[in-house]
Amino acid sequence: MIVYKKASILENTPVGENIFHLSLEFSGWALPGQFYLLKLPFQEPLLARPFSVFELGERSIEFLYQVKGVGTNLLSTMVKREILTLTGPLGNGWPLPEPEKKLALIGGGIGLASLNMLTREINSKNNSKVDLYLGFSKKPFMLESFSKITHRIVVSSEEKNEPFLQGKITEFINPADYDAIYACGPRPMFKALRSMIKNEGNKYNKPIDLLVSLEEKMACGLGSCWGCVVKVKGEYKRVCHDGPVFNAWEVDWDEYS
Repeated sequence: MIVYKKASILENTPVGENIFHLSLEFSGWALPGQFYLLKLPFQEPLLARPFSVFELGERSIEFLYQVKGVGTNLLSTMVKREILTLTGPLGNGWPLPEPEKKLALIGGGIGLASLNMLTREINSKNNSKVDLYLGFSKKPFMLESFSKITHRIVVSSEEKNEPFLQGKITEFINPADYDAIYACGPRPMFKALRSMIKNEGNKYNKPIDLLVSLEEKMACGLGSCWGCVVKVKGEYKRVCHDGPVFNAWEVDWDEYS
């Protein structure tokens, strides 16, 4: 059930360069990979904006966001006890893998926000083995959250940030080691993964599933306006309603790119 509800800010603090951690007093629910629309208490911007749920507590909900435009700039100035309006949860979220699968979760930059709840859910309720790959352009952030919920994390930064690997995160993964790969991040990362996996199976000669969480500009966020479409299996699908998670082998990447 979708709720429309006001929430008070508990914390809104920087955790990286132009990256903020937002915690709100809120009682609700969400599946891993779903998102909420957040509406600021100002006349502009008019539209609410989508944010993946990073963490969900009994009486709190958390998001990570990157300051990129007018809306997120204003959001970064808001302080404790100020009020936001939330609509959600929205989207389809990540499907849980079949038990005993070897799984790689790959987060590029702010895309890691979508993987926090998924990592914990798989490790607590599923016998699948999870390796987590997190890639950053600059200094890594929020690693402590993931170190508590998974046994193996590979971290890279495109800038030199010891003790982390230097380079793009896709340089440090061997897709053939996995039954499935779940990825959330920038489009070039998806392109690199598809190129690495295409026409190759894993080391057991089985096809590798590749699921991706797509980011697209949204207007209504509810599926009514068809403003965030992507072509999937020859048909236009709404990222906000039919996604944001899609089978990467079914997406028309020539059109999406």
